[in-house]
Amino acid sequence: PDYAPPISLIGWMITKEIICEELAVSEDRTDQCHAALPACFAFGDDLLQRIQCRPSRDDSAGHPVQQDKFGAPRDESIINEMVDETVDEASIGLQSQKLMAVVGCSPNDSVEDKGQHSECCPHEVDRSGSNVSVIVEMSPSQKEVQLPHMNDKMSLRLQDCCRDREPRWLRILLPICYMTIFGASLVLVVLWAFVFFPFQKPEMGFWANWMFNFVAHPVANYIVARGAIGWFARQILWDLESRPSLCKAQRPGITRRIERSLNLAPITDSLWCASEHVLFSFVDIYPIPFSAPLSCIPAASLSMGVFYFLLPKEVRALQSTWNFFKFTFMAWTCYCLFYAGMLFYAAFFSQVEMGVQLVMTLSVWAVELIVVVARRKFGERWNIPAHILREMRTCIKLPVIIFKASILSQAKGTWVFLSMVLPECLEVGNSVGLILLDLVSSYKRARPLTNVRSVWQLVQTFKDVRGRLIDIGESCGKISKKDLHQMSWAKEDVDLLNEVSSSLSAVVMLEVCEITAPFIYICLLFCLQSSTFLGHNSSYFLGLANANFEESLVANSYSLLLEVILLLFTELCMRKVIGMSFCSFIGFVLHCDFSFWLSTFSMAYVGWLTMLVQHSGHDFKFQFSWLP
Repeated sequence: PDYAPPISLIGWMITKEIICEELAVSEDRTDQCHAALPACFAFGDDLLQRIQCRPSRDDSAGHPVQQDKFGAPRDESIINEMVDETVDEASIGLQSQKLMAVVGCSPNDSVEDKGQHSECCPHEVDRSGSNVSVIVEMSPSQKEVQLPHMNDKMSLRLQDCCRDREPRWLRILLPICYMTIFGASLVLVVLWAFVFFPFQKPEMGFWANWMFNFVAHPVANYIVARGAIGWFARQILWDLESRPSLCKAQRPGITRRIERSLNLAPITDSLWCASEHVLFSFVDIYPIPFSAPLSCIPAASLSMGVFYFLLPKEVRALQSTWNFFKFTFMAWTCYCLFYAGMLFYAAFFSQVEMGVQLVMTLSVWAVELIVVVARRKFGERWNIPAHILREMRTCIKLPVIIFKASILSQAKGTWVFLSMVLPECLEVGNSVGLILLDLVSSYKRARPLTNVRSVWQLVQTFKDVRGRLIDIGESCGKISKKDLHQMSWAKEDVDLLNEVSSSLSAVVMLEVCEITAPFIYICLLFCLQSSTFLGHNSSYFLGLANANFEESLVANSYSLLLEVILLLFTELCMRKVIGMSFCSFIGFVLHCDFSFWLSTFSMAYVGWLTMLVQHSGHDFKFQFSWLP
């Protein structure tokens, strides 16, 4: 190709300069330089081969990038990628030192040491002030991936390993601050929707309850609908970012239109429910019997359809968008069925004997398992990415975790209490095990799981993956944050790091939910049992109105303590198994996806209180005495 001679000349100049410089330093090192000669020429040949016989390039989602006749991407130049600026004497001198480090040659190394370095030492050269970039353990058959293709959360994790990272005390404090801010924000959203506004008794009629019907209820409807639509929008935005065919100049405009639709479409839910309540008030029907499943949930589904039609036509034309819509609607249906089931579960839980309570709890666990399997099957059928399936698994579990926290004090016996708490605790351990299996199956250098014949081979495979992750962390510890953004990475390493990030994100938020559930319930108890304006609505919530304050406080305190102990245990296990901090990753997830998870958690808690409030017309005796 036309660009081969300049690159070949640069590679030759660098190699020649290295040899001449070493020969000029000392005559005693002549043998060492001759020993380094094959490694240097191998590097030059490798560089030239990578340029002339460049493999097809894929983006982070696996889509092929269009290339010209020389194998170069249309929107970038090979020369610009491999050579940043013109080679001069100063840059050649700097490059010679870095290249000697790559091949493992130093003035104090013996010939045998050089041979060992050249075969097994990780190759790390940053691009600051250099002309040629060498990626970590790069071979001619591997692909280069720049850091922007890496998950944002994993990018923060790697920055946390750099030599100019923040002090240890600050790195410990940041996750605590993020969790505190997240919990406080969630409490304020929940209190704002159903505690701050004073309600009147439902018997007083529709117009006397204008505060609920025109303020609290529309706000709650908007929060719930926006959370469900947020699942759909998140999948679409991820898909658009992973498509190389979409011009980068078009992405900001399309993203803004999607975000605007995300904020406007949920208004449909609020308007629908308010209009429905007004119409029924003309015939003296208030509240509407079981208005949450008969009115609010269909209105939220309608809002999702409105959001779909508000999307840009080029987005709606994609087959993946329709698949995301079907998957989100299926997940939302399962989510609502969980709410309906848990509502009856909470209503009759305190009225049955211990054996029936145990059966009811185990039945909920069995239904969870069925829903998880069905969700995965439908997701695979519609080509939903694995990390989205993991996130949806965490989101769908939120109703179960929240309702169980509200009825812990009604458990009749230790076995019932343990059957409600232990499965949620073991869920995190099960998720960590799935993470390890996903890492092994996704890492191409590890032994395939189909070839693992013994426990020892499985343990050794885990050690290989863990060793690679530790090597990457140690490699980042030798460079600065600025150099980290200029490095190139082997595609296998980026795939492994992204797999860790996507797997851990769902698990850490599941643990956050299990910690916040008893915490939010305790906060609600204190507010509703207080003698201030916060306790005005305490008599209107099923389960909260007649809850024993002391027993509920003790039961949820024990649950919170167990979850904190589990969090610390998981932290130790993750450090031992993959060499990463579980708690630090909570901070990374909240830093990158704070608004998404706050919207999702707010939807869960506000939907829970909507199910419990008497103004929703939930009469479990099915008498509906207020109907004319």
